[in-house]
Amino acid sequence: MKLDKIIVGQNAFTNKDPSVLIESNISVVNLLRNHGVSLEKMHPVSAGSYFLDYYIAQCNNGGFAQFVWNSKWNKFITDSIYNSLKEIGSVEHLDYFLQRRKKVNAGVSGLALKTFLNSSLFDDSDIKQKLQDDSFYEIKENLIQLNSNWIKQHKDLHIAQSKEEMFLLLEEYIGSPIER
Repeated sequence: MKLDKIIVGQNAFTNKDPSVLIESNISVVNLLRNHGVSLEKMHPVSAGSYFLDYYIAQCNNGGFAQFVWNSKWNKFITDSIYNSLKEIGSVEHLDYFLQRRKKVNAGVSGLALKTFLNSSLFDDSDIKQKLQDDSFYEIKENLIQLNSNWIKQHKDLHIAQSKEEMFLLLEEYIGSPIER
């Protein structure tokens, strides 16, 4: 059974900092993952927002090559990011991601990608140099705000009025108690 709600807390929903709402979603996703729920069984917006945050963090920390290496260029993750960027109305980040995805899929052989993914991220390989690109940092579009707005305005959003309500909803879904 797929979770049909995006669950966040009331305080996160009303907070003016858009990252707080994203963090609330991430906390729910992580709690569910810790209880054996796969990302494929979660609401696609919850999983998509989670992956967008992961993508931003990886690119900000070490660039696109780091994202490729840490994500192992997993198709579920990359498809989720692509679909999420489209759904939130991103233009600049979507264009950047599509250009980089094309570079990985068409410009890097399967063997070279596999070698890169199995090497140390800190090796200065040709593939890493090919994937690395600082233009991510030049994008003006606020992906955090777009991500937060996407959650905030979604028809399947459920705003839990308390932590207890949130735990009860999640316990009902996973079918077992959650330690508080």
